[in-house]
Amino acid sequence: MILAAWNLDASYETRVELLKTTGAGPSQLKLVSGNTVFRDLHLDQLFGDSGLDWFFATDSATTGGDLVQDQGLDEFLTPLI
Repeated sequence: MILAAWNLDASYETRVELLKTTGAGPSQLKLVSGNTVFRDLHLDQLFGDSGLDWFFATDSATTGGDLVQDQGLDEFLTPLI
């Protein structure tokens, strides 16, 4: 359901907003830091692919923070709590 919402024929901003607020599918699954998306307390390296990506990561300035390797200026990063 989340992948179907991400692959909608809509703008990047609209798809992110849909998954943050309205949700996807009949059960309206949302991606919310600290509620449905959690930090794992391990260092992760995140890489995007072609197109626009939406990253969920801990603050890289903190100990054990995640490393987002290729976040574009137009891409969202949601901090994990």
